[in-house]
Amino acid sequence: MKIIYIIILLTLTLTACSSNPSGSSATPLPTEAAAPTATVTESPTPSPSPNPTEPPTPTPTPSPTESISDSITRNINTITTHKTQDYLTITDLVNLFPNEFNEILTLGEDAIPYLNEIIRTDMNHRDFITSTTAAMTAIYLLNPEEYDIIVPSPDGKYYLESKASSFIHYTRHAENEISHDTVSLIEAATNTVTWEHELGMFDVRLRWSPCSRYAAVSSSMRWFSITNILDTETLEYLPTPRVNDILEYLPDGFPVRNTYFREHFLVTEWVTDGQVKIYFQIRDLNDLDDEDISREFMIVGGYVYDLDVGLVWFEYDVYGAF
Repeated sequence: MKIIYIIILLTLTLTACSSNPSGSSATPLPTEAAAPTATVTESPTPSPSPNPTEPPTPTPTPSPTESISDSITRNINTITTHKTQDYLTITDLVNLFPNEFNEILTLGEDAIPYLNEIIRTDMNHRDFITSTTAAMTAIYLLNPEEYDIIVPSPDGKYYLESKASSFIHYTRHAENEISHDTVSLIEAATNTVTWEHELGMFDVRLRWSPCSRYAAVSSSMRWFSITNILDTETLEYLPTPRVNDILEYLPDGFPVRNTYFREHFLVTEWVTDGQVKIYFQIRDLNDLDDEDISREFMIVGGYVYDLDVGLVWFEYDVYGAF
């Protein structure tokens, strides 16, 4: 019995020693379990929730003005990179740059003020395709009525139409010339073309007589202008007096020294149903090979032409040295 007690006592002693490495024979008092240490991690400060009554601030975007301006400038600059010495029609130019013109067209009529500003400030007259010609073409595609000429007759039965065909920019002359290839007489009720005439000219002027039977058609090139009369009943296209007819009315001995003239005859108004008033300007250049142009003269005046009688009124002034 003593042996069993001694073995138990030794066992308890050894167990106590192994649980107390410091060698203390004192049995450790029970202690409260330590609270677990919390790992503190600072979470980012949460962003405040948007006020449900106020929409969030939208992301800034370029203003429409800047967007339209930039788009137009980029496309116009691309179009003007094409160098040519040929006059191009509206169709020719659009076929060369379909993507650029289509992009401008997607902007709609909001693009027109920016295109007009390009026309106003363009100072390039050396190229056949300038910013002005490109901008005018774009405006025409957006609004053909800007450059087409449509003039209804006083009685509403017909209208005259001359469509724009090309644009030419002359900065040195402060001119933007619009070419019109044809003039057409169209029956208003059916939109049927009853007569058409080729022009291929600039500065087209269309004037109806008060009775709607006659229409005066003036058209110009750089050095000359002509006026003809359309009779809508017979569809005759009648000439009006020109330089040789006017020279017959000048005093005897008037010093006309050359057969080359710059002549302009442009309709101004109808005086009556059968009488039309024409403004004219005739310049005698004398000898084109002569560097001295001090003898050049110019005749400026006007006349009234009666379709049945001929000239019924005529006046003129002469400018230049002789």
